[in-house]
Amino acid sequence: MIRQIPGWQHIYSGKVRDLYESAEHPDLILVVASDRVSAFDTILEPEIPDKGSNLTQLTLWWFDQLDVPNHTDSSVAVPEEVAGRAMVCRKLEMFPIECVVRGYLSGSGYKDYLATGEICGVRLPAGLKQGDKLPEPI
Repeated sequence: MIRQIPGWQHIYSGKVRDLYESAEHPDLILVVASDRVSAFDTILEPEIPDKGSNLTQLTLWWFDQLDVPNHTDSSVAVPEEVAGRAMVCRKLEMFPIECVVRGYLSGSGYKDYLATGEICGVRLPAGLKQGDKLPEPI
């Protein structure tokens, strides 16, 4: 659900997060975690109550534990409408990379295997079934 947040304009909805920009703070972005559930690039129903706030609190906890620089910014308060489920962050230039490590044959890897006998160009033994352990991680 896209929220109206005073001072912030909705710019993007992903599978589980919504992003907002502020004209007053052009270098910042508001990242709001929703209660939506996603699996295999599909949004599922029903939502899980408080999932977004739990995800945000867990993220912030890890940032505190790791004590390394990150993208969060405390110069502007999180709006009350999304308190507990949002973070104010510095805008960064995205480096588009995704890494998936597979130890078991599942999901899109299984579909690729059925079609080609390979996952990401790695030839696998014949006869593997959904959920089988791979000979070595890919």
